[in-house]
Amino acid sequence: MGLYWRNSSEAFVSGYVDKLLKNKNKLSEKGQKLFDALISSFTMNTYEAENYLHALMDGKHICYIWDLFSNDRLEVLQYMLGDEYAEKYIAWLHKLPEIPYTYGYYRRPLRSVNAGLHYIKALDNLKDFLAIVASGLPLEVLMQGGRTEEERSFITDINYHHLMSVEIDAGNTAIVEKTKDIICSENNVGRISYNLLQGIVMSSNRELYELEGNLLLAARLQEGLRQSIAETMDGGTMEAFIYLFNILRTNDMQRFSSIKRAVGTWTGLLDENHVDRINQKVMDLIYMLLTDPSYVDICLNSDDSIEVYMALWAKGYRKMEDLTACAEQIMEAGTRHKVQVLFYYLLTTLCEWMQEDLARQALDKFSDDLSIVAAFLPSYLHSVSIGGYYSRKKEDHSYFESLAQARNQYHILKNIKERLTKKLTISPFIFPWHSTELGHEDILRKMASIVYVIGSNELLDDLCSYYEQADSGIRSFIVSELLKQPASQIQIDTLVKALGDRAETPRKAAFNILKDLEIDDDQYLRIEELLKYKSGILRQQVITLLMKRDSEALSGSIERLLSSPLADKRLAALDMLLTFRKKKEHADLYDRCIPWVATIEKPTSKELLLIEQFTETAGQGTSHTYTKENGFGLYNPEEEFSLPALSVDADFDMKEAFSLFQEGSILKKLLGKKHEGAYEIIKKLSDLIASNANYEYKSRYGGVYLLNDHFTELENADQIEKKLDKYPLADLWRDFYTKEIDSFGILLQLSFLLDTNWSNIDNYGLMNHMIDGFSPVINSFYGFNLSGLKSRIEKLPHIGTVNLIINLLISDNWDGGYALKMANNVLVSFSRVLTDKNMSQQYKYKDYRDNLYTYTGFAFQDERISAWMYETFKWTTDEEFVRYFTIRYHYYKLARYFQENEPCADTNSNLIIYDFAKMYAMGLLPESEVIKELTVRVHAEDCLRLASSLLSGNLTVWQRKQLKPYEDSGMERFKEVVWKVIDRILDIELKRGDTPTEVSHLAMKLEYVEGASWLVRILQAFGKDTFGRSDFYYNSSYTKKEVLSKLLRCCYPAKTDDVTVLAGLLKDSGITETRLVEAAMYAPQWLEMIEQCIRWKGLTSAAFYFHAHINEWCDDKKKAIIARYTPIEPEDLRLGAFDIDWFREAYKEIGEKRFEIVYNAAKYISSGNGHTRARKYADAVNGKMVASEVKKQIAEKRNKDLLMAYCLIPLAKKATPDLLERYQYLQQFLKESKTFGSQRQESEKKAVEIGMQNLARNAGYSDVTRLVWSMETELIKEMEPYFTPVEIEGVQVYVSIDEEGKSELKLIKGTKELNSVPTKLKKNPYIEELKDVHKKLKNQYSRSRIMLEQAMEDETPFYISELEVLTRNPVIWPLLRNLVFVSKDDIGFYLDNNLVSPDGECIPQKPSTPVRIAHPVDLYNRGVWHRYQQCLFEKEIRQPFKQVFRELYIKTDEERPMLHSLRYAGNQIQPQKTVALLKSRRWVANYEDGLQKVYYKENIVATIYAMADWFSPADIEAPSLEWVAFHNRKTYESIAIEKIPEVIFSEVMRDVDLVVSVAHAGGVDPEASHSTVEMRRAIIEFTLPLFKLTNVTLEGSHALIKGTLGNYTIHLGSGVIHQQAGAAIHVLPVHSQHRGRLFLPFVDEDPKTAEIISKILFFAEDKKIKDPFILKQIKINLL
Repeated sequence: MGLYWRNSSEAFVSGYVDKLLKNKNKLSEKGQKLFDALISSFTMNTYEAENYLHALMDGKHICYIWDLFSNDRLEVLQYMLGDEYAEKYIAWLHKLPEIPYTYGYYRRPLRSVNAGLHYIKALDNLKDFLAIVASGLPLEVLMQGGRTEEERSFITDINYHHLMSVEIDAGNTAIVEKTKDIICSENNVGRISYNLLQGIVMSSNRELYELEGNLLLAARLQEGLRQSIAETMDGGTMEAFIYLFNILRTNDMQRFSSIKRAVGTWTGLLDENHVDRINQKVMDLIYMLLTDPSYVDICLNSDDSIEVYMALWAKGYRKMEDLTACAEQIMEAGTRHKVQVLFYYLLTTLCEWMQEDLARQALDKFSDDLSIVAAFLPSYLHSVSIGGYYSRKKEDHSYFESLAQARNQYHILKNIKERLTKKLTISPFIFPWHSTELGHEDILRKMASIVYVIGSNELLDDLCSYYEQADSGIRSFIVSELLKQPASQIQIDTLVKALGDRAETPRKAAFNILKDLEIDDDQYLRIEELLKYKSGILRQQVITLLMKRDSEALSGSIERLLSSPLADKRLAALDMLLTFRKKKEHADLYDRCIPWVATIEKPTSKELLLIEQFTETAGQGTSHTYTKENGFGLYNPEEEFSLPALSVDADFDMKEAFSLFQEGSILKKLLGKKHEGAYEIIKKLSDLIASNANYEYKSRYGGVYLLNDHFTELENADQIEKKLDKYPLADLWRDFYTKEIDSFGILLQLSFLLDTNWSNIDNYGLMNHMIDGFSPVINSFYGFNLSGLKSRIEKLPHIGTVNLIINLLISDNWDGGYALKMANNVLVSFSRVLTDKNMSQQYKYKDYRDNLYTYTGFAFQDERISAWMYETFKWTTDEEFVRYFTIRYHYYKLARYFQENEPCADTNSNLIIYDFAKMYAMGLLPESEVIKELTVRVHAEDCLRLASSLLSGNLTVWQRKQLKPYEDSGMERFKEVVWKVIDRILDIELKRGDTPTEVSHLAMKLEYVEGASWLVRILQAFGKDTFGRSDFYYNSSYTKKEVLSKLLRCCYPAKTDDVTVLAGLLKDSGITETRLVEAAMYAPQWLEMIEQCIRWKGLTSAAFYFHAHINEWCDDKKKAIIARYTPIEPEDLRLGAFDIDWFREAYKEIGEKRFEIVYNAAKYISSGNGHTRARKYADAVNGKMVASEVKKQIAEKRNKDLLMAYCLIPLAKKATPDLLERYQYLQQFLKESKTFGSQRQESEKKAVEIGMQNLARNAGYSDVTRLVWSMETELIKEMEPYFTPVEIEGVQVYVSIDEEGKSELKLIKGTKELNSVPTKLKKNPYIEELKDVHKKLKNQYSRSRIMLEQAMEDETPFYISELEVLTRNPVIWPLLRNLVFVSKDDIGFYLDNNLVSPDGECIPQKPSTPVRIAHPVDLYNRGVWHRYQQCLFEKEIRQPFKQVFRELYIKTDEERPMLHSLRYAGNQIQPQKTVALLKSRRWVANYEDGLQKVYYKENIVATIYAMADWFSPADIEAPSLEWVAFHNRKTYESIAIEKIPEVIFSEVMRDVDLVVSVAHAGGVDPEASHSTVEMRRAIIEFTLPLFKLTNVTLEGSHALIKGTLGNYTIHLGSGVIHQQAGAAIHVLPVHSQHRGRLFLPFVDEDPKTAEIISKILFFAEDKKIKDPFILKQIKINLL
């Protein structure tokens, strides 16, 4: 194993480390041991080096961290690093006490001179120094991020900040200047790394601090950069932190979320949920404590808990040793709030050694004060971790001074527990935002920890008496850890009690202990009692324990259980008897017990199934018992099978086949220079790549790359057939092949070399053993060892790209015959050198929990051999197939089909079940081999799953691809065998008891069972047991319930099944109608047949109603059935949408009583809250809910299901007021959601959307839009009285709505309009009402603008009659009248049932005529766009949003056939700002798929791709946009751009353009897109005549101005001004300065457009310029 898991990184260091390992004998014996320990620590994560150095520290041989490698240890450091870097490393060790010893996400910046707190970090740093020295890369290269892809990859695996800080402090001017260059460079995005920032703050260079401070100030909108600085600044020197912190403080930067989070992390005072409490006062307090040590002492004596906490933090920040004395003083004084704060501080700063010592003291001193107990208890024995899965304690057990102290503290805790009558909740606690709880489980956890630490059986006995009071985690720990070796009666009793635990983990642990334990008869009687429960796993465990007993005791158990009145106990006894029947050693016991079966008077149906098996075999012995031992009655297990041996082809020569690796051979000399060595060929290809490193190309995912950086598919790769042509410079690589290789055989050898490992240096764990263990036989077989050559090659640059090119050339020159012949002959030849001695090896392996496993590996599994078995060497003819199968089967058999006692590391035979099927169909394989593969061999489960899926025809895409080569192989014979196997499995499994059978694991893998007879037998086997709620059984225990549930799910009607067949089978079966309804719900493939059989009209509709609304999984078949009943999309139904008509129809048809039965059955198909939601919906629609009560419940818990159900409650008789109230409540709920996090906002927003849909359906509206317009109009009606002036104390007050639809609160006193409400009227009730109305009108205006714009984008149709109604709405009508509408034939502004053209022509429209808000696409296509733009300026019409002057994005010819648009590829953006911008445009950030916008009506999903984390700010490098793609919402298949509706395409591109323009990253503002420039150009064309300007012309993207003082150009995208033949002129824009006199034909804020027009007007009249700064620039340019 190497230093790094990544091969490319390991290649930089392996040669140097190998050299160190080979020459380590230069060290002294003691030095060699330390060296080996260090290398082992770096490569294998061992602890030898840590333990050795820690022991030296304990013995005071190392007092300071810089002594870590002093004295005789120095030779090891110098040997590893060389004298120069050893000196630099020691210089770094001297710096460590100056920087925090803590690290990790929740670190607090704490400093100490204690070497024991630094040495682990020091060893990690040593690994980095070693890697840097080994790589030979200069520090400057590391700082700039590397020059090649391999270097960049290597740099991501190491840290260099320590070396950088040492060089800076040593006065290395080159490094200082390099740092300045990176910081000051305009294009520093991506070059500023965490390492660089850490290196600066860890140095003592004040100048660099100041540069970083300037960078922090310049970050502005770059939240990611600011976050990176904040996350690293606490890890350096105190001076650096204080300097940078003061910049944050004095510039109010705590307003940024990244700074709030950072302050919370540094101090530990606040968690992420409360960081908003960080304000200027907190920042000032921190600064004063950091800069004035005397103020720390003042705060320590404060009554303010925050001041006390921050003073403690400041102590630890400077030196933890000072904190120790301070803490002791606080404990001595015993002031409650200070003690509480102290333990809060210790807990958040993870000061484990202080926590435990002080907590022990606190338990003795403050146990009477429960509020202090609640503070220190989490710190008590903090390093002890207890749990059911993983427990940990210190090896030295140094927790207590004596056992007496431990016992005393146990009893103190016990006393606290007895005094605590109920859980104590303290809120607030210590701080206003903090709360805590103290409960019995907290105290029991610490009592259990004491027992764990000291191992006292006396205390353990006492603890056992509290077993049932503990939570499941503590119970699991007590059983699995403390009771592993029970030493008393109460301990054994507790284990028996745990066997019946309600939680699985303690139950399982108890079983594992009890099965190896001798227990008495009384305890067995208690265990027997557990059989009254139905839990399948528990019953299996109990039966297993009972079966341990001797014959006499077991006979007694059977007799007691069979005579029990409880059927579940009798079933267990019958189950055990069935087991006896199969085992010869239990024959006497079986004969003795079997007569008792007849004593069961009234057996249940489940008992009868088992009893029948005894009567079947009565007098016949066990001949009808199917077991693995008798081949399940399907095959003879003793029968052996072999295929004919294969021979090596006569013309195959191993040396010729691997000619490249035959050093100095005559053959190689004969081949001449043309076929030189492998290294030379690969180096030439590497050099060729390097010589073309700057070749630039565009990738298929939109990025523009240099060959040096990436080698990936081209932008049009999906349209290219040949693999090589999909990649850059394909002809160059072909030419290289022709000139330098020109042989497919040589290519194959090169690929073999590059794709196989020949030494364990690059590998982990099991693979190491494979390579080491099998190298002798493999190297001998081939006649060469490529480990040295491989090591040399790995050091070449671009080796990853070389490997890919070689494999692409193989594909390009593929010779299948040669490849298959080569593979076959190598494999046949290798099989001949294998012996029992060299064929396999066993080796041991430890997992992360130190569990030891023994594995078997086979020589042919080593990739140097198995490479020739890969699917690459696939057959094409039957003859090739037989040889292909025979070779692999031969190895499979050599491995004894992987049926070793010890598990195999790899069980891949390179054969699939279809291979066996084909051989069977060809008559070359007996049926028994197929059956064995399906039932008893290592991959039987997977084979049976695939085979049963084949029977159903329901194969995945991958499975169909697997099947394709075998489709013509006569699969019918194979299917017959599969049916035979399935029938036998079912026959065995359906007669089982609680104990799994030998085929239970196979039954769980079946995907298809066919026939009504099996359905009936499955239901009979269930008896009255419930079905399993889950369809996912990971790590199954194969309980009867699990297996039967799986079989029921996959049981389908046969073609011959019909109602008559099913009814005949059900007769006298004992299966009730209710049970059949449950089965039909569980397995809906039976629904229609069961409905007809039991004659429940409407059952199918009612059942699918529940499937649609609560089942989370919906395949295409189910979707098609649901579509028969409702037009609502399944996805919307699952999210909460509700089809009232469907529900009412189904409810009425099936009736209330039967509907309840169906509802109860539906619980089986819901794993979430869908079932309870369905009840809420049903109750709501049926009027069983009261709207007012539901509102209260929603308000209490913000329950989204209730919110959606609230909308379904029948409306009151006076429907409109009720409807309006609900509408407003939804709007209020949505508004309140904005106070929560982004994910909760999205979920609540979706709930409101679904609620609106439900409300619209409930009220009879065809869609939500019409509901909204109706409600907005009703709101206006309610508010009309407030539009009339009312006089209050001499002031006329009312609400006014202006001509644009905006509301205003008017207050007029006499003739004077007041700007604000007079003080005496502020609390007047009528004024409050007016304010509320004004607020509602403002909200309505905002909502209406957004909805109108969305209606335009969605092409929502309106009827003329609906528009006419809206003319009476004073808020909506002003918005509508300035919009252009389009019908099928006409276009124009709406007025009095007419569409009015720009020239005033009125075109009458019928009330039923559908129209929609025109999009620029419509104006463009109809050729009237320019005329409407002109009209807006002529009539000074201001539209509510950009419509006529909206940017239009047309598909290019290049884009049309593509599946994604690359027009914005490469633009760097800020993720957080991007999400904020697009959220209002209906985009949603998805964790997996990035930013998405869904068009539900068209079933289109638009996606913006970028390598970004959309949920938190980027680190440092701003991600680049890659491409925009469109997919089908249902199938997620890609959609070509030419098939995307023009409006959708334009709007999506407009959104992306917005991101590129506003949320760009870096120092350069990208020019606006062509569409934006065109929009601005049109506005300027119409603006210039209004100002009578004749000296401005427009050319391309510029405005040209002929001024008096000079001539100027202004770019219409960026707004940059240049004087012709001169430099740029800088003008600071004030975006509000022209708002009063500058007309823009839309209400939208567009400051950039306003700025550009203002600049044009300003410079067109340059003689009026008075600003000396601007004039100075012009004069300079004139000179």
